[in-house]
Amino acid sequence: MSDLVYAALSAGALVGDPGLELNVHGDGVGYLLRLNNAGGRQQLVGLTRGWHELERPPEDLSPSERARYCLQQICDIANTLLSDLLAPL
Repeated sequence: MSDLVYAALSAGALVGDPGLELNVHGDGVGYLLRLNNAGGRQQLVGLTRGWHELERPPEDLSPSERARYCLQQICDIANTLLSDLLAPL
């Protein structure tokens, strides 16, 4: 999963706030998504929602649709994490 995300970021297919760094670490079974500041003094402190099981795409999808399915999972979790930060206490 992490190789797919980094390839999409490098190709410009996956974009986001330039002030944030998206990190994805996985082992084939699941992954951890972490957001870090890209600048400033708090670059070492990351935000995460914990470990996520890898949800396999449906078998009837084309290879590009399967890649998009996986990338959409990453985007959904990153956006949920950001929404959690903005939610009133």
